[in-house]
Amino acid sequence: MNKLNWHRIRTIKKKVMAHFNCGVAYSAIKALDKAIEQYGKAIERNPNFAIAYNNRGNAYSDTGEFDQAIQDYNKAIELESDFAGAYYNRGIDYFNKGNLDQAIQDFDKAIELNPDYAKAYYNRGVAYGNKGDFDQAIQDYNKAVELNPNDAEAYNNRGNAYGNKGDFDQAIQDYNKAVELNPNDAEAYYNRGVAYSDKGDFDQAIQDYNKAIDLKPDFAEVYNSRGIAYSNKGDFDQAIQDYNKAIDLKPDFADAYNSRGIAYGNRGDFEQAIQDFNEAIKLNPNYAEAYNNRGNTYVNKGNSDQAIQDFNKAIALKSDYAEAYHNRGVAYGNKGDFDQAIQDFNEAIKLNPNYAEAYNNRGVAYRIKGNFEQAIQDFNEAIKLKLDSAKAYFNRGYTWLHLGEWEKAKTDLTTVKNMGVDIVAMFRLQYGSVADFEREYGLELPEDIAAMLTRESV
Repeated sequence: MNKLNWHRIRTIKKKVMAHFNCGVAYSAIKALDKAIEQYGKAIERNPNFAIAYNNRGNAYSDTGEFDQAIQDYNKAIELESDFAGAYYNRGIDYFNKGNLDQAIQDFDKAIELNPDYAKAYYNRGVAYGNKGDFDQAIQDYNKAVELNPNDAEAYNNRGNAYGNKGDFDQAIQDYNKAVELNPNDAEAYYNRGVAYSDKGDFDQAIQDYNKAIDLKPDFAEVYNSRGIAYSNKGDFDQAIQDYNKAIDLKPDFADAYNSRGIAYGNRGDFEQAIQDFNEAIKLNPNYAEAYNNRGNTYVNKGNSDQAIQDFNKAIALKSDYAEAYHNRGVAYGNKGDFDQAIQDFNEAIKLNPNYAEAYNNRGVAYRIKGNFEQAIQDFNEAIKLKLDSAKAYFNRGYTWLHLGEWEKAKTDLTTVKNMGVDIVAMFRLQYGSVADFEREYGLELPEDIAAMLTRESV
């Protein structure tokens, strides 16, 4: 009798393992529905088979059924509380559902159970990075790399974390290592290109984008980023070609429409720019940057009221959007409402104390209101933040003229002239001729300054 029972147990175990192994085989070839069915049959014959629950969870996860997967991982953990892999897998699916805190808890537990679990450190780093905690992410990537020095993805993602912290040189070092470990990693070349672009090295960025496209010709994001690099080099035609390609590859790519709109605006094609910003907003109604950029285009078209509406929307969507406050200030200034303009410049500076252009434009508003001393303070700050700001030197120079500080004015105007700027054209744009300026403000300029601001007759 005992022998017969033992034979039956052995037969059941064989059938359980047969179903389980079939599930493994089907999973390997991505026949996921069949895998789920086979794991289910294994579980029917052995309801305490923790690994079968775990593997069925993996199969559900691969089909995008994250809730069902989590249920299976829960059961695996209930059956084996020290099952590090089940905690890890459940963490992955909480991450996929956007529940980063719960994902981190599960990765914590997996690491507690298996302190050498490199993948758990790596994915916990990814979760922390998505939460914006880049320092903690870097710590986890450090551990992942220590445990697995050949993990190209860990280097790549650590590079992303450094890039998000503004440490582009360190980011580039990590991308270099990622490319060394995996020379066919288009993502690493792309990310390194972004880092070079953030450093202002657009030629090097373009080289990396080219390589990424060679490796992955349908990589829409790379075309968009290469277009931005070309735009920053002033090659708007080439940029637009890249944005066109990005949109061909990914017709719902709101960022590419936004980028192309900027390029058209820089070419002076404001109507086409507005069409692209409209499409970007249609695709992403919460796209604050697209509203801001459309507002800038309306400013360039002279439609300040429509521009202000767009800046209002950008600020409503992104209350800490310093650039939108600044641009709205410009629009109010164009309408002659300098008090409102100053309020917006104040807010822009509060949000970004290093915003040189906001100081410069607030200085202009104060100068127009006749508050020359405050204007000088703002121009001083703009120059301190941006030593090559011709506009700030120019504006400070003309403010010194209003104050009768002739030597200071001459020094600033000479500085601007030495930068290669046509100060006569700039003066005429704002004041007309020297005679017009003297008549309007009741001043008589010294002969040497008047000569600086007068075009020599041919």
